[in-house]
Amino acid sequence: MHLDYNAFITGSSMTVNFDTDDFSEDFGKTIKLSYDGAYPANLSAIMDFVFDKNSFSKKNNQIHTAFICLDIISLTADPYATKYPLDDYLYGKKDSAVFTYLLNKEVIIDYILKPILKRKPTDLSEVYSMYWLTDDLTGKDYVLKGYEAPKKSSTPADKNIFLDKTRENLEKNLIPYIKANPDTEFIFFFPAYSILFWNEILAEGTLDARLEQTRLIFDTLLEYDNVRIFYFSDAEEMITDLDLYTDYTHHVKSVSSYEAACFSSSEHEVFKENIEIILKNMEKIVRSFDFENLLEQNDNDS
Repeated sequence: MHLDYNAFITGSSMTVNFDTDDFSEDFGKTIKLSYDGAYPANLSAIMDFVFDKNSFSKKNNQIHTAFICLDIISLTADPYATKYPLDDYLYGKKDSAVFTYLLNKEVIIDYILKPILKRKPTDLSEVYSMYWLTDDLTGKDYVLKGYEAPKKSSTPADKNIFLDKTRENLEKNLIPYIKANPDTEFIFFFPAYSILFWNEILAEGTLDARLEQTRLIFDTLLEYDNVRIFYFSDAEEMITDLDLYTDYTHHVKSVSSYEAACFSSSEHEVFKENIEIILKNMEKIVRSFDFENLLEQNDNDS
């Protein structure tokens, strides 16, 4: 990477609506390295580049902060699997692959010629955002219209079912970078999925298992002095307001801005002392929410 930065944000499409300008005052120059549907192995591949001692940024600056989105579903993926094949021009070592990318028609037109003709460089603070996300593609009515309620499982899953794979992913794809970079602060965060995401979890019969998985992640990562964790999943007022969403997981930009502000204010931060409170609160929110009433509203409007 031939970029100069002090911090980076990485994770799945749950990170694309961050504006890196929201981070600059407190964390320095920040870049966004989103990867649609990122598995832990994708995060590892990205950090291989970020922390490469021969990279431009690493040679010229200390990378002070890493912001990493943790999707609990993806953390049970095969620790060696990537969501999509890794492109040589991004992750390979061959210079020829870079030239192939630069000579791509779309890259030449959209990212080289257009900025030159407009005399305006690409705004890296907003790049990769959901720029197409207009008001008619967000909101409660739009979300419910595209939501199909899942069939309910007849039996709950074993509460330990996700622990082994999650532990493997932490040990292989995240912890090595925490240990190898003690001067970098790793800020992990659980995104603010809408309440409908938790309806899926309830229907699967995996709520207890997902909470145990989350406990394992908290306990494991908070053992390291250079780690902080933020949990936005239980921001009840926010996750139950479907006007802030475009589907059952993805939220609008204002939610990303709120999360960015919390990294500075420490609101929603997880400590060893409040783990039980957080997990019990998450369970209470999900088990007490009136999903039937919400989905009936959708049926009546259809």
